Amino acid sequence: MARPASQGSSSRAGGTRVDFDSLFGGLGGDTGAGYAASGFGTGSARGRITMRRKDGSRFEANLSSSVYYGPSGEARTSIIQLQELREFVPALHGDAAVTRYLQEAGLQHSCCAGVVALTDDNEVNLKVAITAKLLNPQIKVISRADSHDIEANMASFGTDHIVDPFDTFAAHLAVAFQAPCLYLLQRWLTGREGAILSEPVYPPRDGHWIVCGYGRFGRAICRRLKGEGVEVVVIEARPQVTGQPDTKLVTGVCTEAETLLEADIENAAGLVAGTDNDANNLSIVMTARELNSTVFAVVRQNQADNHDIIAAVDADMVMHPSAIIADKIRVLLATPMLYEFISLALYQDESWACELASRVIALVGDEVPETREWSLDQGQASALQDYLTQGSQFSVADLLRDPWQRERELNAIVLLIRRRNDRMLLPDLQDALKAGDRLLICGDRAAFTRMQWTVSHRRPAELAVASSGAAPARLAGLAQASVAALPDPRIAVLTATQAGIASFTILTEARREWSGKRRIARYPTHHRCRRLQTPRGRSE
Repeated sequence: MARPASQGSSSRAGGTRVDFDSLFGGLGGDTGAGYAASGFGTGSARGRITMRRKDGSRFEANLSSSVYYGPSGEARTSIIQLQELREFVPALHGDAAVTRYLQEAGLQHSCCAGVVALTDDNEVNLKVAITAKLLNPQIKVISRADSHDIEANMASFGTDHIVDPFDTFAAHLAVAFQAPCLYLLQRWLTGREGAILSEPVYPPRDGHWIVCGYGRFGRAICRRLKGEGVEVVVIEARPQVTGQPDTKLVTGVCTEAETLLEADIENAAGLVAGTDNDANNLSIVMTARELNSTVFAVVRQNQADNHDIIAAVDADMVMHPSAIIADKIRVLLATPMLYEFISLALYQDESWACELASRVIALVGDEVPETREWSLDQGQASALQDYLTQGSQFSVADLLRDPWQRERELNAIVLLIRRRNDRMLLPDLQDALKAGDRLLICGDRAAFTRMQWTVSHRRPAELAVASSGAAPARLAGLAQASVAALPDPRIAVLTATQAGIASFTILTEARREWSGKRRIARYPTHHRCRRLQTPRGRSE
């Protein structure tokens, strides 16, 4: 029996002996936490997650920068070595349902932040979730499941998040019926950074819907459609196996035109091709469109390799179980407040969602915005926290003001503020921030870079507040104090505004004071850096 990883044990991974103390201390430079993922297939969750360093601060890393263990063969674990991952990823070849392998993977190590169970076997995922919660109750456990009985069992042991791809997509379809703009906003905010913004979809209500296949996915869709008051016709070849739906049933093969005609495809508003066979789903859609060219088509994609042919069908909505699981887990690990924001947004009207969607487009154009969580604490905003704990005021508008051009607002929106038990949805620009607040923000990458500068330097924070209404002389004084407060003149950064600060004059005074130093970095009113110069004025 191997020693628990928390006692400094090592584990055989990919043919290499791994020391977990060194592993967790080395990922991302100096992390204090890592995630273990069971299962590695074509749909395994990959993306950016936020991990915690030993000093309490956070940094972004790949979800794949976590320990992998799984029941797959060695050939599958070898794939990890061929991928261009940002960090070293040890691969432990073993059965994730065996407790010993979970321990060797670092389950009880003090730096293990969570376990993600991603196998396609509900029983294995259940065993992983139960074992993780019993041996290390403090860690976060996220598990995949597509059986309601298994989900209830997982929940009874305290599993933090259970991801059912069929129920998740069915819920998305219901939101698209109720509030198309909110569904669109949800897709944008949970999408992969840099991807092209998706187009809105409008599922029709003026007619019945045909659901092909009454398995786990078909049942979830039928429940949601009936909840929206839509008439449903189910086509199932083996109802004695899948069960009888409580709606109209057509027994037959979904791919045949005769069966679709019996379900009245010619007058149908929507069609769900939801079998577990991609070829059959493609055939269903093609046949249905020959009989009804305007039908709203939803296609289930089972294999990631079939992406191109599924895309060629140009369906209105595509349900890929593995992609849904991957995206949801990525968001749960990186920005869990985003789902809290979406839950609160469901209580808003459609006009609210449409207005917010318009604001997002104005900020980022046609690309998916970057969404992050920020805590106003010592780990992520030490200077701003010190500033706030002294009783100073700092508003949302101050945070969103460009530190290098104070008259300019950054391309970002504060979506949600969590303050103890209170939640502030889309706070006003004049709302005050407090030490310890946790913020959900979306915007472009440049905006986050400049906000990070503001919250990490006290003098720029003071300038942010002062520039909202202070006199030019006061601003100039703050700028001079900012220069004097910096310990190293090589990183002296001056913020000039159109209110009348003469950055050249301040730089000249600073140069005179630091005549014996090496160099001064200048950041004038425009945000581009000029060449570094020596005190004598020679370019280097």
